[in-house]
Amino acid sequence: MPVGAPVGNHNAKKGKIVEGAIKRALARDDWKRLNDGVERLVEAFASGEPWALQMVADRCDGKPEQAITGPDGDSIFAPLLIQSEAIRAKLRLVHVAQGDTSDKTSAPKAA
Repeated sequence: MPVGAPVGNHNAKKGKIVEGAIKRALARDDWKRLNDGVERLVEAFASGEPWALQMVADRCDGKPEQAITGPDGDSIFAPLLIQSEAIRAKLRLVHVAQGDTSDKTSAPKAA
């Protein structure tokens, strides 16, 4: 299965062009404008500006993972987890009936 953008999609290349332009503009004055902007961010953070608090938290701690939920707010994976547990339980019964007592059907360990 192909990975990445569809053939003909040049968005990543455009993003790199914009990123390069920003870095060149900031480097022209030895990054003074960037430092000035960061100082303003820190001042807004110290003043308790909500947007600054959120931005600093996102940059320092990373953004929290987004849950994938259905319209009812429950995980869309819940039915799959329930089914996979039911299948594992049935497989355990088959293994026991065949005299195999090792647990080959346990869920994989999370990384």
